[in-house]
Amino acid sequence: MLESTSRFAVVEIIHNNEGFAIARGYWNGATDEMRLACRWHEMDGIRRPTVAPADWMLLPPRLVVDYLDALDPRGRTVRLTFL
Repeated sequence: MLESTSRFAVVEIIHNNEGFAIARGYWNGATDEMRLACRWHEMDGIRRPTVAPADWMLLPPRLVVDYLDALDPRGRTVRLTFL
């Protein structure tokens, strides 16, 4: 389920937990620059969200995500930093 697609060639899955994966690989045939992409998945083959075809979402080249207090009812902050 976490294989390459027509737009993203997976080199390595670097995170795979609770139906969410992050991989490094090559985007759109450009093998001169390694990129990160993410996607939701289910181990039984059902995709989340349930649309077809499931695909990898390219992440910005330099991104810091801080979501540790996102579930805290006092704060609920998710911070994205593009470097």
